[in-house]
Amino acid sequence: VREFGLEQLAASGEEATTREAHAAHFLAMAAHARARFEGPNRLAARDQVEREHDNLRAALAWALERGDAETAQRLAGELVRFWLVLGYVGEGRDWLERALVLTGPTAPATRVEALWGASDLAVFQNDLARAEALAAEALTLALESGYRLGVGMALHGLGNVAESQGDFESAAARHEEALALFRELGEPVWAGLALRHLGLTANARGDRDRAQTYHEAALVIWRRLGHPWGVPAALRDVADLALLQGDLASALELYQESLAGWRHLRERFHVGGCLWGVAQVALATGHAEQAVRLLAAMEALDEAIGVVLPLELQAQFTRLANAARETLGEVAFGAAWAAGRALAVEEATGEALAVTTGPGT
Repeated sequence: VREFGLEQLAASGEEATTREAHAAHFLAMAAHARARFEGPNRLAARDQVEREHDNLRAALAWALERGDAETAQRLAGELVRFWLVLGYVGEGRDWLERALVLTGPTAPATRVEALWGASDLAVFQNDLARAEALAAEALTLALESGYRLGVGMALHGLGNVAESQGDFESAAARHEEALALFRELGEPVWAGLALRHLGLTANARGDRDRAQTYHEAALVIWRRLGHPWGVPAALRDVADLALLQGDLASALELYQESLAGWRHLRERFHVGGCLWGVAQVALATGHAEQAVRLLAAMEALDEAIGVVLPLELQAQFTRLANAARETLGEVAFGAAWAAGRALAVEEATGEALAVTTGPGT
């Protein structure tokens, strides 16, 4: 029926006009969804985008076919956060890269945000050279055009790249610049993100007290905003610190509180970090089989959504898996790993929420 309808539309001579109206409608829908995404209507906005994903793809394809750089880059830029939480990292990055190749006229802010989005997704696929090039182009264009929020976004992106490269001094400097600008512009969501990454870089440099201060400051912002993403993200960050300090009970409680937030939002992208944290607690408290199942579930989830861990995190993951292998033996480890990879996200989340710090076998 759909194919017949498209044939009739083409025969009518009104296909171009209809497709333009379709693209304009779904661009407006995506922009409205993004505006609601950082507040209490996040879940409804996410569900709307997921429901209309094929229409949004069709609109993007039409804009690319026509060489409409403004529409393609604007629509792709509006969808970046949705592609992350819905688990379409690779697909989203492909749309953005194709949109950025177009040479037609675009508003500077449109291109800056598309560049930032492509850089952000490239970081999550550990393509750091490309991520850095995209963020650097965004910074240049934002400075030239006077788009100050874009300057902050680009600085934030360059900080994330440096963080993933292990250059924590440069990362901290970029994030500090971005934080100052976001505060000046009155952008609390972006300020919370900058504080979060300052906490991550401080922790990576071994300054746990400073990291705690940054993460707690971010949590204050998120709680004040009632931010659906920020609160569970900050809880996970504080849990990571508790784990490093050996406070397994507090770490587990915080990871599980964070997981409950992600489960409420039905977001797959953020679950992996919590599964990893709970797996570490499980292994340390004698629950090696549970730890293996959760690690395997995390690996399968990352593969499904197109996430590639930075090399250092890959090494940490391998060390943890090998420690569990030594505890269980090869046969039991293999069985637990296979079972974990077969878990659905909801099942893996349920298992992580059931872990305790009591004695294991």
